[in-house]
Amino acid sequence: MTFEPTVSASSVGNLLFGTGLTIYGGIPKKWVLNNEGGPGDSLTADHSGNKGTIIWDANAALTATGPFVNSGTFNVTYGNFGITAQDFVNAAGGRSLVTVTPPSLPQGTSTTTGLS
Repeated sequence: MTFEPTVSASSVGNLLFGTGLTIYGGIPKKWVLNNEGGPGDSLTADHSGNKGTIIWDANAALTATGPFVNSGTFNVTYGNFGITAQDFVNAAGGRSLVTVTPPSLPQGTSTTTGLS
């Protein structure tokens, strides 16, 4: 999937994927990528970045060729998340979150922790 500059920065979209996906360019601000897959449903980012929202609900890895700049929201909601990147940067305005259900909380209750 090719994003900016091919896809307009003002476009809106929601991409739900459950198999491996390769992206090129920057994910626009009003886009959501949702990885709902299981093991092996990785995201490969080729000289890419994120200005929108990535929801990570899978046991999978992000592999970035070149730096990956996040100025949007990256939210790990389930599973294991591994990063292989030359450089993963949270730029100004960028947030990386991990939303988990601790064993001491009732099912369906979660807590969010920000990463820097």
